[in-house]
Amino acid sequence: VRETILRFEERLAAAGYVGYFDINCIASHRGVVPLETTSRFGYPTIPIQQDGVLSPWKDFLAALGRGEDFDLRTRRGFQVGVVIAVPPYPFEDAATSERFSKDAVILWRREMHEGIHPCEVRLEEGDWLLAGVSGYALVVTGTASTMIDARREAYNRVKNVMIPNMFYRTDIGERWVRDGDLLQSWQLL
Repeated sequence: VRETILRFEERLAAAGYVGYFDINCIASHRGVVPLETTSRFGYPTIPIQQDGVLSPWKDFLAALGRGEDFDLRTRRGFQVGVVIAVPPYPFEDAATSERFSKDAVILWRREMHEGIHPCEVRLEEGDWLLAGVSGYALVVTGTASTMIDARREAYNRVKNVMIPNMFYRTDIGERWVRDGDLLQSWQLL
């Protein structure tokens, strides 16, 4: 924390900044190297965090906006998020979207709502249809007390989703056992 967020604390406070602030980093045995900052809620971060926050979001966001302290209640454990995309993701290309993805229906092997976060989707006559032109369809999440179980839950939920031409990463959380141990041995967790 000293090497990342605390380096920004005085400047953010002096500017009167109130809100979300994230720093993506690379960590190694030599320390932490900040890569970029994000001073807004973003995707897929929000759906992943939603599954880990127990407090009402409206109360949290209102307190955050007013600059008030808030006792944020969270789940213990881990949340994993998997982005399900279709062409033209990661690009915005109306022609490719029109050809491969426009208005595709999202089907489910079995009815499920937990851990499913629609992105560029619209609800029409009870069906979820792809919308937009970026191909960013869903974020599917899993939550559990261990990373392995959260990952398993997320990918089991992904297996339930059927969208023509869909694709997603299959390696999310795969290296956590090794990487988590390393972060602990470097005293970064």
